[in-house]
Amino acid sequence: MSFDLRGQVVAIVANGPSGTGHGSEIDACNFVVRMNAWITEGPLNAGRKVSALCGFCDGNHISSKGLTNGLEIPDWLKKRRDWELWCPIAAEGFLAAPTIENVGDWKWLLTNADGRPMRLIGLSTVTKTANYMKKMGAQFKFLSLGMACFSLTMALQPKRLHIWGYDATKFGLPTYDWAQRKLTWVSAWHDFVTEKILIAEIVDKGTWLGEATTTKLVWHGRPKECPVLPRRTGA
Repeated sequence: MSFDLRGQVVAIVANGPSGTGHGSEIDACNFVVRMNAWITEGPLNAGRKVSALCGFCDGNHISSKGLTNGLEIPDWLKKRRDWELWCPIAAEGFLAAPTIENVGDWKWLLTNADGRPMRLIGLSTVTKTANYMKKMGAQFKFLSLGMACFSLTMALQPKRLHIWGYDATKFGLPTYDWAQRKLTWVSAWHDFVTEKILIAEIVDKGTWLGEATTTKLVWHGRPKECPVLPRRTGA
């Protein structure tokens, strides 16, 4: 198991529609992270390469019985041993013995990993991202799964990162419909507006969390409402 992704071309496939019909492009990347229920709720014809499956328990979100978002992981993927299980809960949260609060997360990890490598996000990564968002004036609650997965990936320092599906989420949520509405999305749990601007800083300013980054980001299906940010001085 590699502890970073330096020199690699990485793809994250989220549940927005922008990955539809781009399966060959996605599968050509060195390392492909798929989030949650991409199998049935994500973009269509978006390839089959899976280097990592990212999700977490959180009660009804992902059960601890081998189901993702209540959906069965397909047999063809269960039979394969060449993918990692990613859980964007801070690794430090799993150092203590299971408690009544996190026993579901432990069961989900162990059941779904089934002996595969597991990768958890570092507490320092979560804290750094959250603190930067607060400094930006975010109405911060919790990092969304998409932002936690994105932060974990950036911490592994890929050479180039392609993201598909960061243009919408599940039906009924504020970012649905290809995000063709003004950036006034409100959520009880996440600040989607600030998260989108955080991603835009990499594309437009060449910075991640306020610091220069060597990772080149390609944002497929970027919402047209997401403002183009001025490049930092000297960039």
